[in-house]
Amino acid sequence: MTGLLCPASDSMPGTCRADAITLDDVVLRSGEAAGLCTAAARLVVRGSVRFAVEWASGIVLGLLPVVVSTWALPPVPLPYVRLTQVRGWGVSLNADELRGLGMVLGWGSQCAGPPGGG
Repeated sequence: MTGLLCPASDSMPGTCRADAITLDDVVLRSGEAAGLCTAAARLVVRGSVRFAVEWASGIVLGLLPVVVSTWALPPVPLPYVRLTQVRGWGVSLNADELRGLGMVLGWGSQCAGPPGGG
């Protein structure tokens, strides 16, 4: 993520802003296992990005495990954040642009993993 800020005074509490988010080897699912899914080798989200996450876990700086919620992040701007091995729940996203590389839109098991086997 670049340009991350989770302002306390935002009109939508728990919502963060970012200049861009890049997701590699991603699989997104609706709440049900048999529901709508999206898989991609890479997704790039840009332009007035707004997002919220009930919780997410991952590894920061390649060694520090974290569990976070956008509701609990301090209003400190971060120019760049890299998380690996990310898993999230309750994710919402709004952006001007979303580009996918090797993207699959499907239903249920059609998105068993990102194209390319990642």
